[in-house]
Amino acid sequence: MDDRIRSQVATALLALVAGIAVPGCRHSARPAKAAVDSVAVDSTLSHAEDTTSSGDSSAAGPTDTTAVRKEAPAPPPPPLSPLADSIAQYMVFVPATQTWFIVASRAKRVLLDLGRVDADVKTKPHRHTAYLEAVRKLSPVPIGTHFRLFTSSGTSDVTVKGFDVWNGRVVATLTAPHEIDSIGRAAPLFVASAERMDSTRADSLRRADSAARADTVTGGHPDSAKAPADTCRRGDVPDSLRSRVLAVRDSLILWLDSLPPPPYQRLVKTEKPQWSTIVGCFGGARRIALAVDLRAGNNEWIRERVVLIDTLGAVTTLRVSDLRFKGHDLLMALDADGDGLDDLATRGFAEAAGGITILKLTDKNRLVRLAGGFAWESR
Repeated sequence: MDDRIRSQVATALLALVAGIAVPGCRHSARPAKAAVDSVAVDSTLSHAEDTTSSGDSSAAGPTDTTAVRKEAPAPPPPPLSPLADSIAQYMVFVPATQTWFIVASRAKRVLLDLGRVDADVKTKPHRHTAYLEAVRKLSPVPIGTHFRLFTSSGTSDVTVKGFDVWNGRVVATLTAPHEIDSIGRAAPLFVASAERMDSTRADSLRRADSAARADTVTGGHPDSAKAPADTCRRGDVPDSLRSRVLAVRDSLILWLDSLPPPPYQRLVKTEKPQWSTIVGCFGGARRIALAVDLRAGNNEWIRERVVLIDTLGAVTTLRVSDLRFKGHDLLMALDADGDGLDDLATRGFAEAAGGITILKLTDKNRLVRLAGGFAWESR
């Protein structure tokens, strides 16, 4: 009996290998070609499903027609001319991510500071043309960029229309409202802050301005509650506070002079006080900003204190954070970021250097740099 069973099993195995059906066997054998085709189909499906299979297999998976076609990379910018490329080596721009900029009037034009160029690009026309080529192709602020301009008289929208150079500075020329151009031509001093705008924020600000104008015309919604406007007026120090301001100034000079002197005798001989004051709306009853400095040498050593004085003569001391500039002349008060409080436009000083900076007044009695530009050095 056992020999017969072993004989049947051996016969069935031989039949399966040869592709012959065996009577009485539970599984019928397929033809040899069908078996080979089945193996090929299974192999193809396994490669289509398993994308991590080794690349030495001869079976290729089906083409995926649903894949998103990748866009071709943008072509590189056109190269600079040899002279423009040479000048570009001496140019330094502001960071591409910078948001706040300084705007000032120079030669009766309103200009926006973008960086510096350490080469003579003004005296020879062909060098100036090459310089403009380099700026147009390399500037992080291209032509057509929109800015919201904050001045002492309000806000305006301006657009970059071109580039130029001023006293070693890379500057942008602006398309601005007529009143801004008029101030730039006529005012002896004009400083403003400019916030770079993307299209979304520019549209939202335009809608907000339109809504504000509509509220002004219609008187606003009766249910809307708005904070009362500050009636502070910028200008000169009121006569009633002039004596108080002079007394605070003298007190600050005496206090600064009582501190340790400069470390070198040559600096002690050149030590002298400097002071400046402006009137603005600094929150509450604080109306006057006063900066008092002791400076020595070519501004090698500077010690400074800045305070605010309210209408009753009370004094608030401010801490100043303005990077390398340790001394300041106060130029004007303006709401430089639209938060309702005045900030300070100043001329900052360091050793053999200076520049225009806007110091933002925070709610912690601190002045921090919002923007800087139009810097200069004398070596």
